[in-house]
Amino acid sequence: MNTIINIYCDESCHLPNDGQKAMGFRAWVIPDKSILSHEKYEQTHDDWYYKMYFYLLRNLISTDRKYHIYLDIKDTRSRMKLRKLWEVLSNANYDFSRKIIERIQHVHSHDIGLMQLADVLIGAVSYHARGLSGSTAKNTLVQLVKDRTGLSLTQNTLPTVRKFNLCIWRPNSEGFENA
Repeated sequence: MNTIINIYCDESCHLPNDGQKAMGFRAWVIPDKSILSHEKYEQTHDDWYYKMYFYLLRNLISTDRKYHIYLDIKDTRSRMKLRKLWEVLSNANYDFSRKIIERIQHVHSHDIGLMQLADVLIGAVSYHARGLSGSTAKNTLVQLVKDRTGLSLTQNTLPTVRKFNLCIWRPNSEGFENA
C-alpha cells in the first residue's frame, strides 16, 4: 500500500443563487439545481454540496492504495464539513484508522497546477451542461474533451470508469437518483 493517489476536485456554478441552472462536480452534472428540495431532506445547500462530494469520491477509493484528496476551498467556514466528509468517506471504506484516506484538505486552486487543470475540465463540462455556445474558445475546449474521452457529455458512464467518469444527477422521491 505504498502508492499514494492524489485526487483533485473542483466545482463550477455550485452556489444556489449564482444565476446558473446547471452545476458540475468534477464530472458530476446537476442539470437543474433550482429543483433541489433541501427543506424536504432537512439539509442546507452546503450539506448537500458535501454529500455530492461523498458520492463522487466513494467509487474512486480502493482499499489497496493511499489517498490524498484536495478540494478547492469554497469558504472559510467549511472546515467542519470537510472533517465530516473525511469521516464518512473513511467509514464507508472501513478506514477507521485513516490509513487509506490519509488526507482531505482544502487548497486554493490557483496554487496547484493540477487543480487549475481540473478547473478547466470541469468548466468545459459545466459550459456544455448549461447549454452555452457563445464562446468559440470554450466550444473548442468542449469538443476537445468530447473527442479525447469519446463521450457525448450528456450520458452517464459506468461508476467504475476511471479516466473520465460522468454522472448526470437527478433527484427522485428518495432524494437521489443516478440517471
